[in-house]
Amino acid sequence: MLDLMVNSGPAFTPTELTGEIEAKSRKASTTFDGGGSMTWRMWGSGPPLVLLHGGYGSWRHYIRNIEPLSAAFTLVVPDMPGFGDSDTPPPDISIDWMANAVASGARDILGAGTSYRVVGFSFGSVISGHMPRFAEDGMKGLIVVAYNRLGLWELRRPDMKNWRAAKTPEELEAAQRFNLGALMIHDPDNIDALAVYLQIETTRRSRIRSLTIAKTHDLPARLTQTDIPISAIWGEHDVTLQTGVGDARDAFNTLFPGNHHVIINGAGHWVQYEAADQFNQAVRDLNAKMDAG
Repeated sequence: MLDLMVNSGPAFTPTELTGEIEAKSRKASTTFDGGGSMTWRMWGSGPPLVLLHGGYGSWRHYIRNIEPLSAAFTLVVPDMPGFGDSDTPPPDISIDWMANAVASGARDILGAGTSYRVVGFSFGSVISGHMPRFAEDGMKGLIVVAYNRLGLWELRRPDMKNWRAAKTPEELEAAQRFNLGALMIHDPDNIDALAVYLQIETTRRSRIRSLTIAKTHDLPARLTQTDIPISAIWGEHDVTLQTGVGDARDAFNTLFPGNHHVIINGAGHWVQYEAADQFNQAVRDLNAKMDAG
């Protein structure tokens, strides 16, 4: 069984840890076009902050950020359609379809006219980049995390193992540990039992191919057409930034002059997990800068 230590305290299984965090949430459900429902979880109090997970993910992509950030924000975290606890969407959906589903759901939960900001990770950054068109006046700021749709390159994933071919739990764990190292986490020492558990559970419960949907995006053009403040967070060693984080930063500065961004040293693509403390502080700091104008 996978065990881990939490803050040098007693050992918890990953199931126990995620269950404890989930038990503190307030759940809600919204509907989307096609007749399905989307599951949302909320924590904390304060200004609303919508957190969007990455491809093959769920709310659990933010497992190390929920408790710290919920001290300052009302976190509003969906499992997007086709992921986690939400229903499967109709076939052949687009980025705009998903962005509309999320924006409409946020409006239903928070109330029309309520302002909120969005943090979008990886695939979630693509969805959030299309949201302003559908969010009416609600969306007041955006932090894109591991954002790589900059017009610099055609996105390619590194070679990964087919976890569906695993015949034993040990083979499944080995495949997912390899995939975490290939794409998500830079330092092998940071691929702990919780990360492996989350990777197994979130990928197993994903029913749509995020890369196929992402091909329908209109970025960065869509983001340059909005006047909401846009900030970015990257891990220094994000492998999806094919020519490096420096090129991503420079392109982002050209597209969005005067933006604020943070590069977290030593971290990879799943920066909010691998460098949670630095990420949480960056989110607080970037929100404070948006507040200051």
